[in-house]
Amino acid sequence: MINNSVVISLYTMGVAIVTFPIMLAVLLKIKTKIKISPFLIAILVYFTFSLVCPTFVHSIFLNQNRPTSGFLQSNVFVYSLYNAIVIGLFDQLGMYVAFKKLMTTHDDKRTPIMYAFGHAGADVFIMCFFTVIT
Repeated sequence: MINNSVVISLYTMGVAIVTFPIMLAVLLKIKTKIKISPFLIAILVYFTFSLVCPTFVHSIFLNQNRPTSGFLQSNVFVYSLYNAIVIGLFDQLGMYVAFKKLMTTHDDKRTPIMYAFGHAGADVFIMCFFTVIT
């Protein structure tokens, strides 16, 4: 059985992870009157480009019976390098799409800060979510 203090600490961590980025975004909005949409766009772009899109590439290179899948899965260094390249490319592609295509009307210099709060908040949420599950 799991100790009650562990459950309480996991719950507290979950609440802090969800509320802290939202609090930062709301405080920045109140203080500077900036739009909240870059925060929401960043969350959407992060989930799409960092979780959904790499899955398709992984299904091509890792899950099918190809010579590349055997090579990538047999060598830990090459597998880690492959993952870093794929996720890094999609992450940067997502930022490019967000700033060039989705946020064309946002010309405030503080827009990247609001975007960073959303991106980092989604990143921390996903990393801690998977850590808690395991």
